[in-house]
Amino acid sequence: MSISRSFDPVQDMWSYAAEMSYREKVEQSVLDEMYNLKHEAMERIDSVIHPEYAADFIKLLSHGMSEKQPDAESLALKMGLGQHHFAALDDDTYELARLIQKERFDCVGAQQYHDREYDRYEDYI
Repeated sequence: MSISRSFDPVQDMWSYAAEMSYREKVEQSVLDEMYNLKHEAMERIDSVIHPEYAADFIKLLSHGMSEKQPDAESLALKMGLGQHHFAALDDDTYELARLIQKERFDCVGAQQYHDREYDRYEDYI
């Protein structure tokens, strides 16, 4: 017994276009957020450190945060810098998208089961 399925090329094309449009919107929103966070972090850093030494300071602070050094964490906290800012400064779009998605789902309740087929039509980012 063979099961045959009929495909509607027009409907498939519109589904594909909707999925691609959704992905482009998500990627663009992550890039916009990265731009905003990077400039916010640079303004905060430039208010404390001379701009000539800002790149070295960012490297040292990022390394200290990754090593979980208490001095680096307290300095970042005093400056108002979080994980989002460091992901933006490192140009890590994957990590920033993960942090944003985690933050959004924590607000909604990430423990709940969510249907990806339904979510692709929702604009939650």
